[in-house]
Amino acid sequence: MGMGDAWAKVSVKEIEDNSRILIDWGDDDETTTVEFRFLPYGDDATDVRVTETGHTGDGNEVAARAADSTGGFTFMVCALKALLEHDVVLTVVLDAHPQCLQL
Repeated sequence: MGMGDAWAKVSVKEIEDNSRILIDWGDDDETTTVEFRFLPYGDDATDVRVTETGHTGDGNEVAARAADSTGGFTFMVCALKALLEHDVVLTVVLDAHPQCLQL
């Protein structure tokens, strides 16, 4: 998957309908595993839990990568919510990384 200099290789490992998605993703320097869990919340909502494992490097590098991933997954979940609930396409990744428009 690629857009300018923001890209990642993604490999889907497991899918459990309405429950869980497990992927490996990354670049030439590092690949991590990400688990998305979808849990019922109240009568008509879903709790989305994202867990990423496998970061490497010293403490500062791991913290920086985890913070970057947290921001990216937040963009993704918000964009999916807007699409699923309101049929609105948000371009939050392109807004955050405008250099990706230069393909």
